[in-house]
Amino acid sequence: MKVTLVVATYNGEETLDESLRSLNSIELDGDTELSIIYINNNSNDLTPDILSSFKCKHPFYTLSQEKRGKNAALNTIFNNPQYLGELLIFSDDDIIFPSDFVSRYKSMAEKHPDVGIFGGRVDAKWPRTPSEALLNGVDKVVAFAITPPDWGYKSGLIDPTKIHGPNMAVRASLFEGVRFNESIGPNGGNYMMGSETELLFRFKNAGIKAFFDFDNAVKHIIHPYQLDPDWLASRAYKAGRSMVMHQIKNGEFNKVSEILGYPRWAIFQSLSLKLEKMLAKRDSQKYFEALWRSSHLKGYSIEYKNQMRLES
Repeated sequence: MKVTLVVATYNGEETLDESLRSLNSIELDGDTELSIIYINNNSNDLTPDILSSFKCKHPFYTLSQEKRGKNAALNTIFNNPQYLGELLIFSDDDIIFPSDFVSRYKSMAEKHPDVGIFGGRVDAKWPRTPSEALLNGVDKVVAFAITPPDWGYKSGLIDPTKIHGPNMAVRASLFEGVRFNESIGPNGGNYMMGSETELLFRFKNAGIKAFFDFDNAVKHIIHPYQLDPDWLASRAYKAGRSMVMHQIKNGEFNKVSEILGYPRWAIFQSLSLKLEKMLAKRDSQKYFEALWRSSHLKGYSIEYKNQMRLES
């Protein structure tokens, strides 16, 4: 089987070395043909130098995409069909790959010919042990793109939208006439989250099945700044914006009572949560809960108003 691993990178110099080194740990079955493609998304740090100097034991290629945005970078692969395998594995530049990473995906694809999407576990590699208050107060799945077992992740068929971008594979045939949505996802600004999820919603609505392998685990390198309250608030805000997109995809988005164009219910909840945050002891679970939920509501409210303007 021909397999292609695709990674988009933007200013990844802090994690790229460690991630790239783990590629050389990947072992293949005798009949597996692997190509690894890294796409430099207009980085202005040492990313190009790191990519050009890396010595990989597998066929390794780099492409460039000047248009800012992870999805624009990922779509670059479809302009280079010579690199496309039967199975496309997507990941990130802050991921550490295990030795059986590719072989497990190949096995899944062969054992489940009626399934088009595959995924695996994402564990966190913490810069320091986060407090229980933080982990219990925020949506840790959304905040850190991890798949904790206590959230119900286990091997078997799964809702396609539950699969995470750092550990995801799709049969190449599904991309006939389909591309990543370049209007969402990481683009260097205060973007709407959900780049892979939006694609997975489309596949889900088309009836494509997904399978999850809990034992196919990668490690997601978490930066120290990602444990900072300001970063978590920004992450929640972006997730709140994407919630409108998810509601639209599910046919659940409706006009509600408004104040100045924003959902009235969200404004009242947001004010209550801001008060809770002010009164809560900093670094307590209540503080992180209020921080996350109020930021999420802010993002949702702003995107709700934007969507209503588009529909008017």
